[in-house]
Parts: sequence; structure tokens; C-alpha cells
Amino acid sequence: MNQGSNDRALVSCHKQAQQWFITLRDYPEDPTLILHFKEWLEQDERNESCYLEVCMLWQEMGDTSVIQQQERPEHCESELLENSAASNIYRSSLTSKRPLVTALSITTLLILVVIMLPLHIMYSPDYYTLVGETQRIELVDGSVLHLNSQSAVNINYSNTARAIELLYGEAFFEVAHNTSRPFEVHSQNITATALGTAFNVRQLNQDTETTLTEGRLSISLESDDSDITDNIIITKGQRVTTHAGRFTLSEGHNLYMPDWKRNLMRLDNLPLTDVITLLNRQYNTRFVLLNRNLSSKKMNGVIPLNNLPVTLKLLNNSLNLRTTSLFDQVILLR
Repeated sequence: MNQGSNDRALVSCHKQAQQWFITLRDYPEDPTLILHFKEWLEQDERNESCYLEVCMLWQEMGDTSVIQQQERPEHCESELLENSAASNIYRSSLTSKRPLVTALSITTLLILVVIMLPLHIMYSPDYYTLVGETQRIELVDGSVLHLNSQSAVNINYSNTARAIELLYGEAFFEVAHNTSRPFEVHSQNITATALGTAFNVRQLNQDTETTLTEGRLSISLESDDSDITDNIIITKGQRVTTHAGRFTLSEGHNLYMPDWKRNLMRLDNLPLTDVITLLNRQYNTRFVLLNRNLSSKKMNGVIPLNNLPVTLKLLNNSLNLRTTSLFDQVILLR
């Protein structure tokens, strides 16, 4: 294929990506529409890149969540109506119901979630924080809940139990003592039961990290492959990380408050993918790792949570990463 053909194919790819973006803005939860969208993504390896570029361009123009139909570019609107494939997809989207999750690639789902649907809307939590925001919540029993950036919980209190579900993110708990009403925190496949205690729970992708800063803590882990439940009791300064159905016990830090309460992120041999997850909770700028070979590289040290230039410098120095900023909203790491 000559250069002219390549250029025409790329222009066509971007035009189709614009049409898909406009259509999905109107019907973001239509399963049949998304199924056809996935099929389009798989037709050409360039399609996903073109769609991501369109999303970034719309972000640069403003908050895409408030774009109204009359504000669309006229040429995009006419192309959408004239495109028979898009029209057929629109008609079929009104008559069919198929599961949403199975219709999306993981990458595309992440793009749609970031741009179209905030996490707290998906989960409908009792309490939540946005990116870069923290919150202190006094519970009815006298316990105190501290929510880190982009985190959410559900609370279920009864006369005999106190249960909190960490839906995503990170939280620090200062538990009021009450032997007749156990205080439990559920996070992914673990349950942490307080024994007069203060502790921090952090979700990192499929792992959960629990650090005890005062008292004792009982942690149970439910295996995905069996009905067997493992249990462990930790004491002040200890940390338990659950990964692939197993406990890993290590020494945490003896300070009462977790590092994030002091606007610090401590990296104790943390993989770069986890570091990026934490950074994306703290900054509205999105970090994207392009070099997959670096994903398992480990990092140590301390990163400030409110200083992006220093954070980028530390990433560059520690792993020799090169960074590229797009529209001041996306930082590409490679």
C-alpha cells in the first residue's frame, strides 16, 4: 500500500471514529450498539488509536459530559445520518439487549469510563471522593472514616454488626471500640475485622493492601477456587498484601496516620503499574504507560502527592522514563 492509500485510510479511520464518538455519546449503555462498536475496533488495529485521539480532542474542547446535541459540528452530524452502517446500528440498538461487559475490550471500556461515566455513578456509593479530593467522615458509632482520593465506600450498620465495603480506592479507619458490634471492612476478596484498632486498606488493581497502625486486626481471605478461607491476625506496624489468593506479610510503618494523610506516596518495591494506578487517583492528568515491558519494574522511595513536576522528575530519574504531555490532560510514559 502506497503513502497516498495509507493517508486516505487514516482519514477514513478518524472520520469513522468521530461518528462512533457522537453515537456513543447518545447511547452509551446500548449493548447492541457497543457490540457493533467492538466489531469495528477489531476490523483494523488503527481504529482503537483513532478513537482514543478523537476522545482526547473532545476533552481539549471542554467537558464532554455537557455537550448537547445542537452543539455538535454540522459536518459530523450530516456524516452520521448519511452513513448507512451507523443508521442500521442505531435502529438495531433499540430492539436488542445483550450484556455490556462482554461487548467491550478492556482498553475501550477504560476509555469510555474515564471520559463518559465517573466511577461513583457506576457504583452509587454512600460516600465517595473525586480525583485529588479527600474526605473525613464521622460515623454514627463514633468511628472515623478517612477517604483518600478517588475512593468510595458503602456502609451497612445494624444492631449487631458494623460493615463497610471499600468499593474502590483507599481508606483509613479509626474504629470506636464496641465488642457487641464487630467492625468489618470488606475489600475485594478479604474481610478485615477490627479488634480495637486503626488501619488502612488500599486496593491496587486485583490486590488489597492492609496496614495496621494501632491495635490488632483479623484478616480473612476467601479463595476464588474453593470454599477455604485463610485467616491471619496482625499487630501494629504490620502489613498484609493479598495477591492471587495468598497472603504476604511485611513490615509497614509505625506512624499512626498513613502516608497519604501527610500528602505522601511511599513506594515500597511497588510495580510501575500500581504506581500509575495511584497517580491516576491523585491527578486529573491521566498517566498512560506505552511501554508494556516496564509495567513490572519496581519502584522505591517517596513521591509528593501535590507536586506533578517533581513526580515526573522522580519517574524519569528512577526508571529512565520519557514523558509526553497531550493537551495537559494525558501524560504518556515510555
